Amino acid sequence: MASREFWQEVGAGEEDYDARVGEVCALLCSEFRSNEVKPMIASLVAILTSAARPIIGDSDGNLDFVKLFRAVNK
Repeated sequence: MASREFWQEVGAGEEDYDARVGEVCALLCSEFRSNEVKPMIASLVAILTSAARPIIGDSDGNLDFVKLFRAVNK
């Protein structure tokens, strides 16, 4: 699949078909990151923050280093 000849054949003789396929893949990957990955990461950070707060945080949502080091050094 890496050969230009293969892509030229798939692209009905279009010489730069391999590059066009690459451009489409880049656009799809960018859209996927924007639409799927960003919201998923934001959600995971919120879930992890909520779970970690009682273990290593304080009531203001800050990291409590004493709690953190006690949790790590159990």
